[in-house]
This record gives sequence, C-alpha cells and structure tokens, in this order.
Amino acid sequence: MKKICAWFFSASSTRFFTLAVCGALLACTTQTTPLSERELAAKTLFDKGTVLLHSEPDAAIAIFDEVVSRFGEDASPGMRKQVAMALFSKGMTLGRQNKHDAAMAAHDELDRRFGQDASPDARKWVAMALFNKNATLRIQNKPDAAMAVHDELDRRFG
Repeated sequence: MKKICAWFFSASSTRFFTLAVCGALLACTTQTTPLSERELAAKTLFDKGTVLLHSEPDAAIAIFDEVVSRFGEDASPGMRKQVAMALFSKGMTLGRQNKHDAAMAAHDELDRRFGQDASPDARKWVAMALFNKNATLRIQNKPDAAMAVHDELDRRFG
C-alpha cells in the first residue's frame, strides 16, 4: 500500500493516471484494512470525485455517494471529515446543475449526520452547508425559508 501511495503522489497528475491509481488503491482496501489505509482510501475516493467535478459532474456525485456509503458509519475523525466533505461537495455539484432540492437534501444530510458534532472540522462543514442552503433558498425566491436558515446558522455558529 505504501508503495502505491508513494507512486501516486510522486507521479504525474494527469486525469487518466489519477483515476487509474485511485481505482487500484480502492480495489485493495477492505473493511478490515487498518484505519490509516482506510482513511487514505476514503481521501483517494473523494479526490477522484473532485477530479471529475467539472468534466463529469454526475460521475463525481456518484463517487461522493460512494464515499458516504462505504465510509459513512466509521466513527473516526478522519473518516467523518471525508464523509462530510463528500456530502458538501455533492450538494455544491448538484447546486451547480440547478438541482436545488437535491442540493439542499445533501446539505440537510450533512447537518443530520454532523450537526451535533463538536469537532471543529464537522462544525465547519455544517456551517458551510447551512450557508449554501440559505443561498439556494434565496435563488429559489424563498426569502422566509432562507431567513430561517440564516437565523439557525447565526444561533448555532454566531
């Protein structure tokens, strides 16, 4: 695993190469893989989604969903961060596609999973998700709902 990672991070970052290495790394990661390697696999999968974000947004969304499904129940801080970032990125990508209800659902899922988490990483992602939900509601011309989200954001994060 360490050889694969060293090869990945030292090599060219062309899109094709990056996706191929991501696939190879993920193929050798299982539920019983040590945590640091699972965290690396979650990060690699998330990074694969970000590589595809602008050129293939639907594929990126599917990858963000895979991060959540594969690693969403893991309680370690590093894994929770990857899941939160995947949900946030999914919401952002859906918003860029004008799929506003689906974007807000992703942000709501992030809040549901991490809204009570006291860690700074989780709080950051929840606050950004609520901020984006507020913006989406304004785009949809729903000022009362947007104000309610704004008030919630202010109440929870000052």
